[in-house]
Amino acid sequence: MTGEVDESPISALETFNDKYSYSIDCLPVNAPCDQILSTFKFIELEKVEKDVCEKLADDYKKKQCYIDVAMKTGDISLCKKTIDEDGCYIGVAIGLKDSSLCEKVTESYRKNMCYSGLVMETKNSSHCEKVTNIESRDACYFNVAQEAGDSSHCEKMTDIVQEDGGHVDISKDKCYVEIALKTKDSSLCEQVTGDKGLFSYNVCYIKVAVETEDAGLCEKITDTGDKILDKEWHKNWCYSDVALKTKDSGLCEKI
Repeated sequence: MTGEVDESPISALETFNDKYSYSIDCLPVNAPCDQILSTFKFIELEKVEKDVCEKLADDYKKKQCYIDVAMKTGDISLCKKTIDEDGCYIGVAIGLKDSSLCEKVTESYRKNMCYSGLVMETKNSSHCEKVTNIESRDACYFNVAQEAGDSSHCEKMTDIVQEDGGHVDISKDKCYVEIALKTKDSSLCEQVTGDKGLFSYNVCYIKVAVETEDAGLCEKITDTGDKILDKEWHKNWCYSDVALKTKDSGLCEKI
């Protein structure tokens, strides 16, 4: 047996790169941040040591190996020997929960990924402030708010993303509606300013009314609904859905 090793330990960064191609920066609402973060947690390997990497014959595998060792040991000096220095810093920063290491990342969008990843790992929303892209920063606050069920983070959003062709991405209103539903707190619907779309204040009351089986919330619906339909459309929708949820046919009398 020679001193060279033909196979390297499984590379967490390679797994991440193959699956996501770095096109997802762990910031949009639909990004699978939990999967990304689990990739960047320290890899438990039976033997991950510097000398193992040095013995690898293939230069590419050797540089991958250094990433695994850096993430395993927290030794950031090894990042300069890797195939992806920025990716190495991100992995170690999240593993050590050390935001100062994000500053070593040179590409701005990946630096944003680093801070956002720290937020999801530490539940500390203060790191969102360091995300430079406005939409990504809003998404950072949105994700923290949803994770913690804390509407105070919704107010920190700049609310530049609303609706586009019927597709709702993220918005301050959506943040409040989702948390109102999650916490069954109808008072949060009062914070919703929009009167149209899937995340209007009327829809907020409807969703919470159905979730809590409280038809009384239907009375809080104040607008005239869809002009094409009956002026009490939202209110009727509310009573109808609560009636179906509770199997209370008496509510149909209010329609």
